[in-house]
Amino acid sequence: MAIAQNFSPFSAFVDDARAASKEVNRWWSLSWFDFASQYRRTFVGAFWQTFETLMFVSVITLLLGTAFGRSLNEYAVYVAVGVVGWNILSNAISDGPRVFINHGGMIQNMKINLLGLVIRKVGAQFYQFCFDLPVALFAVLILAPGIETGFGAGVEGDVQAGLSLASLTSLLAVVVFIINAAWISLFLGCVGVFFRGLRFALPALMRFMFFTTPIFWYGDRGIRSIVATYNPLAHFLEIFRGPLIGNEIDLISWTVVGVVTVIGWILAIFTYLRVRASLVFWL
Repeated sequence: MAIAQNFSPFSAFVDDARAASKEVNRWWSLSWFDFASQYRRTFVGAFWQTFETLMFVSVITLLLGTAFGRSLNEYAVYVAVGVVGWNILSNAISDGPRVFINHGGMIQNMKINLLGLVIRKVGAQFYQFCFDLPVALFAVLILAPGIETGFGAGVEGDVQAGLSLASLTSLLAVVVFIINAAWISLFLGCVGVFFRGLRFALPALMRFMFFTTPIFWYGDRGIRSIVATYNPLAHFLEIFRGPLIGNEIDLISWTVVGVVTVIGWILAIFTYLRVRASLVFWL
């Protein structure tokens, strides 16, 4: 009897992905442990994450609230939603090189699905986002109704208070963020095993990118407009923040996000297949 075998390299990724999906509940539970264990035996638990983000947004708003010619409420909403969106992107990139290094002993001593570790890392980042999100929702629901002029140029009259149907587009953006956080963690996790300096270089790079991404400044004119246009992270941020603050999303932003997502996953899968068998020997 002839036995059909699939020797396609891509089949190894598919098999690992299928196996990881069968244990997704296990990995998701471990991701909650990774996130929540940081706050064990503290007074408010994981809500320290919410408090930290709230304090950061408050300081930025008070110091720069009137520097861009906007009302304090409008600027607070803009910064709050921007910081929450930025955190999930920044954490995925900064922590990416550590995905496999942090579990080196486990990988060396037992059979483990490497994609499961990616799910575990992305899950922890998602939980952090969930505890950041109340800051953005508070700003949109409480502060936005007090804004007397529109967010977009040429908008007249009061801004629509609270969340609208258009705001649901931000939920799609969150899904896109998670999908991108997965390939970023997979790719950087593989590369970070061989180039250990990445785990120090990328956090430094993200501190630089924080100031070159329109989180607390507006990319509406001059050099700021140019920087925002050619910064891919700005487009990711826009698809999340725009619907929540009443802005329409330019097609260019969705195009950039789509292209980065597709190319990123192709690069991540190719890298994973290249190092999958030898990765354990470099840990």
